[in-house]
Amino acid sequence: GMLAAVEMWTKRDHKAEWNQWLAWMDHIARRVSTVAGVTTTVRADDKVLSNRSPVLNIRWDSTKLGITGADLTRILLTTEPRITVGGGGRGAGASTTETGISITAYMMSPGDEKVVAERLHTLLSNPPRTPPQPPPQAPTTDLSGQWDVHIEYIGARSDHVLHLRQQGGQITGSHQGDYVSREL
Repeated sequence: GMLAAVEMWTKRDHKAEWNQWLAWMDHIARRVSTVAGVTTTVRADDKVLSNRSPVLNIRWDSTKLGITGADLTRILLTTEPRITVGGGGRGAGASTTETGISITAYMMSPGDEKVVAERLHTLLSNPPRTPPQPPPQAPTTDLSGQWDVHIEYIGARSDHVLHLRQQGGQITGSHQGDYVSREL
């Protein structure tokens, strides 16, 4: 399996694939840019992107459009067609009302760019009125400590350890998996 994957990787036309991804991001950007107040930028320097895929950033003022990036992200994830996007927050140096999302191309298939572009245009043109989120409740318990997690996959098992520190509603800590240890 590994040999087949390496052979496929070496035979791919990476330049053509990159150009296709850029065309998809450009298609989405052109469509959503027709919504007043929406701006787009494509980060396409494959030398600095960790996933080696162009990234489309879509930004807007949440008070003018009536929807935040977090709300749009949630709607896209929980309705059909289900679309997963990144972001939902403010960009570095952004105003308190600027928000947005980001889209990467590497997991898209031909035709997905049309679906994504139309869905985003529809939601940004006429955002659904989302009820205000209730304020977070105070935690009823403290999750601080070591948590041993056993995961059963289809063909394997894995043991992980979470070291959690909770202060009020904030949880930090670390995750130790089979091959990686990272901060939460």
